[in-house]
Amino acid sequence: MTGTVTCILVIDLIGVFFYVSYSGLGSSLLSEDPDYKHEQVGT
Repeated sequence: MTGTVTCILVIDLIGVFFYVSYSGLGSSLLSEDPDYKHEQVGT
């Protein structure tokens, strides 16, 4: 039971992380430098 719950939590965290990063909010949260987002989009 514990292993299953842990897997679900980990998958949820990874899913949220990728969703935030993909939506672009992750870039602004991880780096306060506005140029950082432009560099990521450029590449």
